[in-house]
Amino acid sequence: MVEPKQEVIALSEGQEPTDQSPEANQTTAAIDDLLDDDVLREVFLYFPAQAHWKAFHPHEESTWLSITHVSRRWRTLSLSMPTIWSQIITTPAFWAPLCLERSQNAPIKIHLEWRKLYTRWNPSDQLVASVLGHLSHTRALNLESVPAPTYDRFVSLLKQPADELFEFHLQAETAQGLQPLTIPGDIFAGRVRHLRDLALEGLALRFEWKSPIFSSSLTRLSLTELSERVCRSELYAALRPMSELEHLRVANALHLVPSSSTAVPTLPPAGERVTLPKLKRISLEDHALDVCDFVGHLSLPPLLTIYIKMAQRDEHEDAVPSVTAAARVLSLLATPRASQPKQRCEVRHFKTDHFEVRMATPAENGDFREEKDHLNITFRWKAFNARVERAAAFLAILGALPLHAAHELLLSSRDPLSSVPAQDWAALGLFPSTEIVTLGGHAAYGFVHVLNTPGALPRMRKLVASNVHFASPTRSEGLGATLIQRLTEAPLEVLEIRSCNVAEEQVATFRRLCDEVKREGSANTWGAVGTSVAAMVSEPAGPPAGALDEAE
Repeated sequence: MVEPKQEVIALSEGQEPTDQSPEANQTTAAIDDLLDDDVLREVFLYFPAQAHWKAFHPHEESTWLSITHVSRRWRTLSLSMPTIWSQIITTPAFWAPLCLERSQNAPIKIHLEWRKLYTRWNPSDQLVASVLGHLSHTRALNLESVPAPTYDRFVSLLKQPADELFEFHLQAETAQGLQPLTIPGDIFAGRVRHLRDLALEGLALRFEWKSPIFSSSLTRLSLTELSERVCRSELYAALRPMSELEHLRVANALHLVPSSSTAVPTLPPAGERVTLPKLKRISLEDHALDVCDFVGHLSLPPLLTIYIKMAQRDEHEDAVPSVTAAARVLSLLATPRASQPKQRCEVRHFKTDHFEVRMATPAENGDFREEKDHLNITFRWKAFNARVERAAAFLAILGALPLHAAHELLLSSRDPLSSVPAQDWAALGLFPSTEIVTLGGHAAYGFVHVLNTPGALPRMRKLVASNVHFASPTRSEGLGATLIQRLTEAPLEVLEIRSCNVAEEQVATFRRLCDEVKREGSANTWGAVGTSVAAMVSEPAGPPAGALDEAE
């Protein structure tokens, strides 16, 4: 039996298929008769875009081409379609000249990758020169993990005009101390009028912000792992004319705040901010002080998708400036959303060093995947600070949200928050718009002070408690007693108790005072700091600990 790969090569050279079984020939004929030319063209255009082909053959981009060699008719039709050959295949290398020839003058896509482990697949200098000789009708150029010596040998080819270039991605090796890769000032001869998507990555990259690739017509810009000397002072000036930008990603590339400074950056006057009126998505990852400076210099639409990861810069520095900067970033981005109805706000403290904040417009069917205008911010500090600092950070981050506009509120903490005074919890406000509250672990013990505040949560109709001991810190001051006192005046429609330790008599009282009570999961409480021995003994120990059912 001839191997499939050999069959494809034979067909590509115009040879007839050989050694096929009668059943295979019959199946091929049936398929050949079934699909007309228009349908086949759609099939040919579909398969090159499917990622699953590469999943099975990650180092052979040509795998999908077998679909064009089912029969001689299919092959003939595929050769009459320059568009399907526009993805220039470079692994294995013998396909590249065939693709270049068959694509004719159609806009092509070039992806060249240099691997450390699979060096035999790396493109040769001859292949690179051959492919880059077609820049005049190249639509996408992706150069991945380029070693500096190799780059220096072909960089002169990048000075050719690229009038059709829509996408340019350049990734240098990101390790420290590498030979620099310099983007020429006259790259593509300055002719990139159609460039819309630009991505630069690598500490070794060197370029000028006045380069023609930083076009005012860009709709996507990604800057990743760039050195300090690149972005210090000219980043804002480069962004200012990019009024068409829709997607912006900056990761470990800001370097805006000097490393010797621990002061939280001040906000510039409104007239000095960079306006990006069409931005739909922003993704940032850097130190909290740098992110604070960057966000403070931007004027953004009120609703867009936001993903930000912030961290304390140094484990030996005071965490307070980083926490303050993170809270300011959250306030700047979350406050404009207060005008939107039915916002859901979430603050989670997963580990001792990790906070996550989410804000979104919930979907009507309750499916998180269909929610709109996501704001997702995480903050991580590197120092092992005292719990009192982590508790204060939780409240600072929570207080930065527009809580008065929250329709749904989810608070969760695996770390004790008992060091936060009751008046600080009460100072968060009355939550006038909140109808659904979900409390997880230690967050419930502090939120009791909000529940005890006169006039707080006037519209609350549903409460969900997960991994909470209802008698912490004491039986009379715990969530259970507070709820009973509140429910006598303002009954709930729904009370859900998930993996909590709660007295049976309290559950019976809840059932009398609520329209519906749901109880599920075995007791698995996240601490009961300060709970008296008497209160613990007076309640049933509950079944063995079970898994957390996370509240949605």
